[in-house]
Amino acid sequence: MKLKMYTKSHNEALLRESDNDGGQFTAEEHAYVIKAEFEKDFESKESILRAYLSTNAEKLSELAFLIKHVITHKFRNIISLGAGHCILEYLLKCATPKETKITAVDFDSFFIEKARQHFPSIIAEEFDFFKDDIGELQDRLKIKFDLAIFLERLT
Repeated sequence: MKLKMYTKSHNEALLRESDNDGGQFTAEEHAYVIKAEFEKDFESKESILRAYLSTNAEKLSELAFLIKHVITHKFRNIISLGAGHCILEYLLKCATPKETKITAVDFDSFFIEKARQHFPSIIAEEFDFFKDDIGELQDRLKIKFDLAIFLERLT
């Protein structure tokens, strides 16, 4: 089996179950694997925060820099691309002025569904870089983004 780009951190048996003959790792495949591996972590806001922060604590220093930057420059409409768990976006929303809108987008429907459930203070939307258009997203949400960020990255 060929391993798809960005899939080396997932359970190999689950990847085999969801494989579409070696094609691009699709949003549907990703959601299937994430749900199968991590559904228990997403049972509550507290459980997802605990699971995420216990393995990603180093990202809090990056978030501290971003919070200061957003406040200093008075950014009010922020989009986070490839948001994944949406934890950092939720924490950013908690730390910025009330009128700040944080939109978190990811291609994984499971992440977005859980973000909507546990973090209603942010706007969570499905977005696939290969299929969707950022201009159409802005029009649909009636938001003109003044800052785009990528908080999740491969490590």
